[in-house]
Amino acid sequence: MHTFLGDIYIMDKLSEISKIARNINVYYMNRAGSSSMPANYYEVLRLIVKHPGCNSFFLADRMNLDKGLISRIVLKLSEKGYIESRISSQDRRSKLLYPLKKAVELKLLNEKERDTFYSYLEKFIPEDQKENFFSVLDILYEESRDLRHEKFASLKNYETDTHK
Repeated sequence: MHTFLGDIYIMDKLSEISKIARNINVYYMNRAGSSSMPANYYEVLRLIVKHPGCNSFFLADRMNLDKGLISRIVLKLSEKGYIESRISSQDRRSKLLYPLKKAVELKLLNEKERDTFYSYLEKFIPEDQKENFFSVLDILYEESRDLRHEKFASLKNYETDTHK
C-alpha cells in the first residue's frame, strides 16, 4: 500500500503522459501554422483515414463524444476538403465518410512529425531502461484502450469503490 504522499507522486508522474501528448500537439500546431485544427478534428480525421466508410455513429462511439459535435466536426472537415460523405447503398439515411487525398497527406505528415518528436525524446531514455519503460507503456495503453471500449464502466466502478 502506498502512503498518501506516494500516491500523489505516482499520480503526478502518470499525468506527465498527458503533458507529453499536449506538447506534441503544440508541436503539431506550430508546424501546421495557419492550417492547424483542434486536436479532436485530427482524431476524427485519423479515424476516418483508418476506417474509410465509417459513419458518424462509429466516430461518436469511438471518441465517446456527442453525435452533434461529431456532425459539426465532419461538416468542417468536409468544407476544408479533407473528407467526403457518400450515401450508403444499404441505408439511404446513413452517410459514409471517406478521406480525400488531403487527409491522407496530413496524416502522413503528422506521423512523420510524431516520429521525429518521439525519436528525439527516446534518446533521453537510458538503454538499460528502455525495455521496461516500453513494456509499462504497453500495459498502460492497453488498459486505457480497454476502458474506452467499455465506455469507462470499470473506471466508474473503481471511483465508487475507492470513495466509499
